[in-house]
Amino acid sequence: MKKLCLIVMTVLVGSSVLFFGGKAVNAASEPVLPSGYYLVKPQSNKNLQVNLKFQLGKLNREHEKFEFYYLPSKEAYIVNTQYGPQSIAWNGKLGAGNLEWKKQNSNDDKMLWTLEKTADNKYVIHNKKDPTMVWSLQCPCRNIGTPVQLEKADAQFSQQVFTIE
Repeated sequence: MKKLCLIVMTVLVGSSVLFFGGKAVNAASEPVLPSGYYLVKPQSNKNLQVNLKFQLGKLNREHEKFEFYYLPSKEAYIVNTQYGPQSIAWNGKLGAGNLEWKKQNSNDDKMLWTLEKTADNKYVIHNKKDPTMVWSLQCPCRNIGTPVQLEKADAQFSQQVFTIE
């Protein structure tokens, strides 16, 4: 009887894991990152962070955090400023200046974001409206003032990976 229970449990647990390209993937309804307030930093320079003007700025652990709030019904995050009910939205355009603050609306997929975890605390931030569009540094220079914008995802671009902590 114990062997039968063990076999049944093994089959049930094994069938509950989804596989994509040979790698185990969490069910979409589970958040990759717990809801909370986080600094968003370029992967390549831990002394800089994304500021509320969607540019790289000096690291400031107390200010300019983003609230990542997971919405299970949308299987996505809404990303707010730490100071109020404004949320990040993609304006549908390409190039610098295509991220902006708008009044929160969880029914607008341009305001919803999914996270692709690449390593510990490292993520690619995808737009829910068009998952091929991701947060990216405008150029690989990674200096203070470098704009953060939405661009087509490209696995070769390290400027599309951000540390969220």
